[in-house]
Amino acid sequence: MTRNLTIATLFLLASTLLLGYIWVRENSVLAQREQRFNGTLVTRGARDYEQYCASCHGLTGEGGVANGAPQINNLPNTLADRLDGPTGIVAKYGTVRNFVEATVTSGVRGTAMPRWSARLGGPLRDDQIHNIAAYVASWWGPQGSASPNISADAAGAAAAYKQAQQAAASAGAPDTPAGRGQAIFSANCASCHNLNGKDSGVPAPGLGGLFGPDGTAAYAKKLPNGKDVTVENWVEWIKKGGAAFTSQAIEPAAGFGPYVIAAMPPFPQFNDQQLGDLLAFLSTHDRDGKETLPPLDLSGAAAPAGGDATAATPAAGDAAAATAAPAAAGGTSADLVAQGQTVFTANCAACHNLNSKDSAIPAPGLGGLFGPDGTAALGKKLPNDKDVTAENWIEWVTKGGAAFASGTQAQPAAGFGPYQIVAMPAFAQLTPDQIKQLLAFLSTHDRDGNPTLPPLGTDGKPLT
Repeated sequence: MTRNLTIATLFLLASTLLLGYIWVRENSVLAQREQRFNGTLVTRGARDYEQYCASCHGLTGEGGVANGAPQINNLPNTLADRLDGPTGIVAKYGTVRNFVEATVTSGVRGTAMPRWSARLGGPLRDDQIHNIAAYVASWWGPQGSASPNISADAAGAAAAYKQAQQAAASAGAPDTPAGRGQAIFSANCASCHNLNGKDSGVPAPGLGGLFGPDGTAAYAKKLPNGKDVTVENWVEWIKKGGAAFTSQAIEPAAGFGPYVIAAMPPFPQFNDQQLGDLLAFLSTHDRDGKETLPPLDLSGAAAPAGGDATAATPAAGDAAAATAAPAAAGGTSADLVAQGQTVFTANCAACHNLNSKDSAIPAPGLGGLFGPDGTAALGKKLPNDKDVTAENWIEWVTKGGAAFASGTQAQPAAGFGPYQIVAMPAFAQLTPDQIKQLLAFLSTHDRDGNPTLPPLGTDGKPLT
């Protein structure tokens, strides 16, 4: 009897040890398998991210490469104030990674962020979106960390990529404070803000008149944090962002907003030169979006036409020094076409093809727009259902899609789209010369993407 109990006890003990060993081993195996699986997701996600996302968000998610795309490489920390609460990200989506997947899937209305899901007309399958979210999440540092999980080599490569992309975007702008500021505005601000008095589709306040005698239409002579519009307060607002002033938010005028003050990202990476250039460009715009005001430098004085806008004052009696000269559209029609190619590359090429094919966003190919049959997607119509004329096209380009979102929209031909009209940003910052150059270049392209058509002027007539 005792012998049997001893044997049974030893057997039970051995079985327990064996099961414990199996449990430990299987947990280790499962962890290794999960690690390999996640590694596969990240690898696949890296490929798709670089193809579809890096041109705006940067190679390492640092943001600010184009279209004002935000930083996404440390979201659990940069979005910390939006995570909790009954309407917070965790309550709505469960995890920040789920929030990323939802945003990539459905886009962000009123911004340049389109719907990427194939179920909604985009180019990406659900598994690709899942992989991209896994790749983005691989950068995130621990809760409370100010730094993302990115190597020095990767950060260096991303910085070089960003510099190259923004240099290309700046190529069409004159080398003046306002010209350089225009490129900075296009890359960082244009996806959210108009340059006139009107709200964007985000909504975000129009910045036209900010430094004018009456200020903006939404806030007059105040910033959203309630501080007076001065150069010093504006620089603080830009560098710190809205989240630093959530308790100081003021209400806009009737008919504007509502705005989320924390949605304004900080731009601490801007140096004095960049801030001066951005100020020189922004300060020229009145509430109608026209450049009728003098450009300012960081001292609050009128900025010079060229050189440094950080603290410059024009020479006495030199009226030309108080106005940043736009790029002149001069020379032959061939010169205009060549200049327009630079404008197109800097502002349009990220979304539109020059042939008849949809881009991956999707956005319609522009080949044949001014040809006898128009584009393959929309024929002789613009997306706002207006006829293709030089005048209507200029209105479409300068106002953007959000201005026509409540009106009739042209339906694309079978096999094209669907498109989001609000994804077309307003390019109110383009000068009349740049519009003329862009039209001359764009109008030459047929549906095959070949420059076989005559270049047109802004009056709609062939250039000679």
